[in-house]
Amino acid sequence: MNQASRPRSHEFAGLVRSAHQEMSTAQKLAGWHALRRRTLGHERRLRLRRLAAAASLLVALTLAAGIAIGRSLASSPLKYSISAGEVGEGGQLRVDAAGGVLHFSDGSEVRLGAALHGRLVSVTHDGARLRLSDGEAEVSVVSRPNANWELAAGPYSVAVRGAHFEVAWREREQTLRLSLRSGTVSVEGPLATDGITLYAGQVLTIRKPEGEIVVRDIGAPERPLRARAPRSELSWSELLTEGRFSAVVAQAEARGLEDVLSRASSADLAALADAARFSKNSAVAESALRAERARFPESAGAYDAAFLLGQLYEAKSPASSEAESWYETYLSEAPAGAYAAEALGHKMLVVERRARRAAIPIAREYLERFPDGAYERNAQAILALSQP
Repeated sequence: MNQASRPRSHEFAGLVRSAHQEMSTAQKLAGWHALRRRTLGHERRLRLRRLAAAASLLVALTLAAGIAIGRSLASSPLKYSISAGEVGEGGQLRVDAAGGVLHFSDGSEVRLGAALHGRLVSVTHDGARLRLSDGEAEVSVVSRPNANWELAAGPYSVAVRGAHFEVAWREREQTLRLSLRSGTVSVEGPLATDGITLYAGQVLTIRKPEGEIVVRDIGAPERPLRARAPRSELSWSELLTEGRFSAVVAQAEARGLEDVLSRASSADLAALADAARFSKNSAVAESALRAERARFPESAGAYDAAFLLGQLYEAKSPASSEAESWYETYLSEAPAGAYAAEALGHKMLVVERRARRAAIPIAREYLERFPDGAYERNAQAILALSQP
């Protein structure tokens, strides 16, 4: 305060003292404590506001960092290594005399045959692309959300999201052979331009020079070509064996689909369902499978139809409750059936996609019943969530 303003301050103080009586010592102390409490309260509120602002900023920064790290991890390609071999320039695969194994960080593996010629084309966070120019391989792809793998075998493309299969391409004979142990794959290429969907337990053979496609169950004898028989005399099962899927569906539609569904034999309904599935006509496939169950209940074909209906619904919607219900139906009707391990494994994956922790008891059941099954790693990963 400067000298000029000091007289006025004294005058103001005098006016205040004249307007009010002089306070006692107790009143002064009480006033001081009241003023102190208000000052401290104000300081405390300011301090709390600053702390709240700092905490909000810290949470925001943490969330931003977490999102950035999550995006970085999600976009990072899978890590891989090779045993008994090497990945050379341009992804060329070189293996030892006994073959080699490609290991991927998601648990997937590709066992490479000794005489294999191929290369690792690319690796992403969703999967990998491999090319098999000649030779054979055993592929085990772990099923997980957004998994997207592709194996090119000669001129054929095999799309994989989660499966275990053996594949061989013989360049000299121009022949593809694929045995599917578990899961589902789709194959496209010469003679299969519309794509062929294979399910667990099936073998596909395509002989390009002969123009032949054969789909059969693993272990079943391969039927010979029926070129000598008139095409009009071939049964639907025989047409299916030759890979003429569209012909089976076309004949059924020409006869009248409703009439076929109500009158055809169990074998013809099964052949029609398979032909429709392989040619990606899910509506006809579902109708044939439902007719199989309605007209031939308590038969092996009806039980298998429940599993295949689950596959159809899962293909439409990976977390489908309808798929889960059909897998449960199959497991209750055929607990020791040919598709039991597949049905329980797929049920586990369907439930996991909706609510991962809900799949924990199913994973336990799977490991108890099929400890060495194709979905053992998926079950172990789910059970890891239950650990403290």
